[in-house]
Amino acid sequence: MIGIRDDILNKPGPLSEDELEIMRRHPDIGADLIRWHPALAAAAPVVRHHHERWDGSGYPAGLKGDVVPVGARIIAVAESFDTITNKRIYRAQPLSLVDAMRDISQHSGSWYDPSVVEALHTLYR
Repeated sequence: MIGIRDDILNKPGPLSEDELEIMRRHPDIGADLIRWHPALAAAAPVVRHHHERWDGSGYPAGLKGDVVPVGARIIAVAESFDTITNKRIYRAQPLSLVDAMRDISQHSGSWYDPSVVEALHTLYR
């Protein structure tokens, strides 16, 4: 979330369309920052595309399926799991692990790579 203003990151309510547009820049900002560091350059595509969706409805490039770097597909599931199971300023009640698994599973094949969702299930069985 580097490069995103604190007033947007810490906003307790829903973001406006303009704020969402600013928020959607964070993958590019992060990827552009690390691509110049020799030890981190290989991770830049993972950072850039961690909000792409399996069905192509994500951002910043609208990549779909196997075109999304596998590391980005893993980060997408891990970040979502972390976000929905922990308290956030914009959500008072985090989901239980069971409800989080159900939520992520409901998006398997649309938002998330089904094989990555299955790997998450394997970890929590």
